[in-house]
Amino acid sequence: MTNAATKTNKEAINIVKARFVRLPSNTSSGRFRDIETGIAQSDACILRDYYCRSGGNEDLDPAYLLGCLDWAYGERFVPNAPMILGNGFINLWRAPDLQPSGATVSKEEVGPFIEFLKRWFPDDNERDYFGWWIAMSVRHQDQKIIATPLLRSEHGVGKGFMAETFLPGLLGKSSAALCHLKDVVGDFNETVEGKTCLVIDEVYRSKKSTTDSLKSIQGNATLTLRRKHQPVVVIDNYINFIITSNDHIPLARISHDRINKNG
Repeated sequence: MTNAATKTNKEAINIVKARFVRLPSNTSSGRFRDIETGIAQSDACILRDYYCRSGGNEDLDPAYLLGCLDWAYGERFVPNAPMILGNGFINLWRAPDLQPSGATVSKEEVGPFIEFLKRWFPDDNERDYFGWWIAMSVRHQDQKIIATPLLRSEHGVGKGFMAETFLPGLLGKSSAALCHLKDVVGDFNETVEGKTCLVIDEVYRSKKSTTDSLKSIQGNATLTLRRKHQPVVVIDNYINFIITSNDHIPLARISHDRINKNG
């Protein structure tokens, strides 16, 4: 085997190790997880297939490739950090495909976005504030913003576009999502997994207990992740919320809450 071939096979193994991690198992079959899809499995032939797809050409036993994987003992959520963290933890955060280029943006290029914001916020101060809020949430996903914008408006102003296209494009598809209030404060909240921004859509007048639960999640440094048929874990809370509504007073509030609404 030539040195070039050896290098290629080592690179292919490293590619496999970058995507899969070994998991503890209570059976004789080894388990591993695809960290891009989150799927756990035990058929090590998948590792060999991915090794070959990545340029590997040695006749390696699947069990050998399984033995090459790094062990993962748990999960953490750390924005702006690698997929595999120290001490054997899987990072639930995923970096966005869109990365800063460092190039200067012209006035013409940013024009459509400014027009979009002007339709939402005719007031200059409100528009500037929301623009800075968005910029902070995009550039510093590892820092939680203590303020939650409440956007109150009629149908058809572009809230869905912001939640399903604009924010996922900037933050990453796995980091932003459109959801409903029950997805956050209900019995199961897997929607919050891996998120740094959630747009809670169509909030109508809610009970004070529901509002208090949302405030607790918004303000706390950690949150309890409850997923069906999976262990309950406590993760660091980096989620910034945007609340949208067509209701005049969508949330019950106590006297010391301060709310600025767009209308």
